[in-house]
Parts: sequence; structure tokens; C-alpha cells
Amino acid sequence: MSNAKRASITVTASGPYLVEGITNVTNVAGDSLPVESGAELCRCGYSKSKPLCDGAHGPYQFTKAPQLDVTPEPARTYGDVVQVHYNPTVCAHLGVCTHNLPEVFNVTNRPWIEPDNADKATVFETIRQCPSGALTHTDTSIAEQTHNADVDEPNIRALRNGPLAVVGTVKLIGASFLDGATHDRFTLCRCGASRAMPFCDGSHKEVGFSDK
Repeated sequence: MSNAKRASITVTASGPYLVEGITNVTNVAGDSLPVESGAELCRCGYSKSKPLCDGAHGPYQFTKAPQLDVTPEPARTYGDVVQVHYNPTVCAHLGVCTHNLPEVFNVTNRPWIEPDNADKATVFETIRQCPSGALTHTDTSIAEQTHNADVDEPNIRALRNGPLAVVGTVKLIGASFLDGATHDRFTLCRCGASRAMPFCDGSHKEVGFSDK
């Protein structure tokens, strides 16, 4: 039977993420980790066993609670028939969209998202690959929108020198999803510096977070 219904991640106040019901957890090399029920994943950035927690949050007196320290920005919509919605507050600034489809996603252009510059299937596939869920879409040519989960089983993947990418139906405990955020595709901070804790906001680049 699927673990999806009981999969959860608890954001502790001054410690790690507690993972329940998710056995598919990989490190930055793509190797599966031998996690069991109650696995702990680092969110302070100090662990020597990343992405696993080694208790370093204690000696380093990590105290960053899961709370929003910035004013949420409203989501923005680009395009007419094919509408791309961008939620800047939860964007991890990983550059997946700009790297994979620069003709549509280009920060040097205004507007920076131009959905008509590629066929909609390609645009939708690029959006699906956005780890943070900051990008979503609407096809106004379809009367009724449907949503298909990307995977059957939840999984967590540590991105190199970046956040934890979570995919699947996962209950988040100890923190609330931001308005407009996707609940089955999001990134969790593991550098300890995010201003949108527990979600990644790209601060790992500012603080020079490294897996080493």
C-alpha cells in the first residue's frame, strides 16, 4: 500500500526536519539514503552528515523558527491562453526554468516570462520541473482544469549546495503553506538562512552554503 497518505515532514522549532512515511530520500549525488521511520534531515546547515542531521543545531544554538520574515509578494500571471503563474515568495531561485527554456523564461527581458515563445507542452513540462512550485500554469483553452500528481510515492531530494526538493502528497507539520503555494512540489531550506522558513528563498547563495 502507498505511503502517500501518511507521509509527513515536521518542522521542529530549533532543530531538524522529522520525516515520516517517506523512504525515498536521496543525497546530492543521487544515492538513496538508508532512512527509516523518524529520519531527521538537517535544516540548520551545520551538519557534517548532510542532508542527515547530526545534532549540530544544538552546539551551534540554532534557533530559526519556521516563520515568515518577509512580506509575501503576490503571485503574478503572464500570458493569455497559456497563463504562467509565478509566486516569488516561494521561489528558490535555482534557475531551472531559465536554463531549460530561456526563450520563455529570461530575467533580462520585460516581461521575463513570455509563454507564447514556445509550444505549450514544452512550457508545461518546464513548469513541472520547477522544484519549488513557484511556477504553475493554467490553459484557458480547456474548460475544466485537471491536476495529475507527478509521482505516486513522495520523495525528497537534496539539491547540491541548495534546498531539499519535496515531491508528492506530504503533510507539513509545524509550519503553514504560503498562500498560492503548491502542496505537492516545494523546496525546504537546509542552509538555515531563509527568510521564508521553512521554504527556500535562495538565501543559500547569499550565505555560500555548501554540502562539504
